[in-house]
Order: sequence, then C-alpha cells, then structure tokens
Amino acid sequence: MILAYLILGYLAIYLVIWSHEVAHAVMYNRYGCKENPFVVHVPLYLLFSTPAPVDEKKAQSLGAKENYYIGIAGVLLNLAFGVPLFFVLAFSRFSSINLLYYFAQLFTIFHLLEATTYLVINNIFLSGDMTAIEEYNPRLRLTYFVLGLVSLSMLTFLIQKSPREWIAGIVIVVVIIASAMGLGRVLFAKLRKK
Repeated sequence: MILAYLILGYLAIYLVIWSHEVAHAVMYNRYGCKENPFVVHVPLYLLFSTPAPVDEKKAQSLGAKENYYIGIAGVLLNLAFGVPLFFVLAFSRFSSINLLYYFAQLFTIFHLLEATTYLVINNIFLSGDMTAIEEYNPRLRLTYFVLGLVSLSMLTFLIQKSPREWIAGIVIVVVIIASAMGLGRVLFAKLRKK
C-alpha cells in the first residue's frame, strides 16, 4: 500500500510540473516559437523542466508583453487547477479516504505549492518566471505577491485538513519540494548570472 501512495504522489507532482510547462508551451506556440505545445522537457527527476524545444531565435525576438504572458501562463494554470480543487477538497465531506482522494489532495497541494513558490519566493528573490513580470510591469509584483500569500494560506489550510496520518509526510514533502522549486530557481538564476 505504501508503494501505491508513493507512485500516486510522484504522478501528482509530475503532472503538476508537466501541465505548468505545457501552459508556457501553449503561449510559445501562440507566438510562433513552438510547434507542439504538449511536447515539453520534464525529466523523471523533475528538476530543470522547461517548455523545450522552443525556437530560440523566434523567442528572443519577442517583446516584454509576450514574455510576460509566457512567464505567467504556468502559474495561472497552477492556480486554475489548484483553487477550484481547493474548494472541492476543503469544503466537501468525503465518506471514505482512499487512493483517489489521496491523489486529488496531493495534486491540489502541489498546484498551490508551485504557484506559491513562484509568487512568493521567486517574487522576493527575483528569479524564474517572475523575471518576465518585472520586465513587463514591476508594479504587478506586489499584486502577484499578495496572490501568492492567498495561495499559501489555501495550501496551509488544505494540509491541516488532511487526514492526520498523512500530515507529517505531506509537510516533509512540501518543504523538500518548496526548497527545490523556489530556492532552486533562485540559486540557478544566480549561477547563470556569474
């Protein structure tokens, strides 16, 4: 049974990251920089996922507005999944806690977590997709930061509402993933500048 939980947890985070990259890819496709938006680079170890392959020459010719839409698309997709699912899970009564509920819980938590890491951590330590927002309209950062705090509060509420036997494991996984996602992007951005 533990193996089933591990597989479903991995599948949930993989699908969240994959869908985030597909959202970027859809925008690249809209601007003529990518042919198939469903072909993205998400390795099995999950780190360094990108919407690649992208026509870099065409992508470099895009303006700040187009880069903003490409950059924010992934986060908006995370919120588009995470927020409605949050309300379903937070305010519904489930008669049984099973593997499907577990998957839905983690899928929602990971969507909110991905949005939160971008909107809070990568907004404070400007990196990742948040750099496109800074280049397009720096005043939007405050709005997105507040949205990130709302996402964080939803995430926290959902973790607290989880079945008691899951909470410790979910907290450990969330801390690891938040570190890898949020702080990893910050470190990666700093290394690229050197």
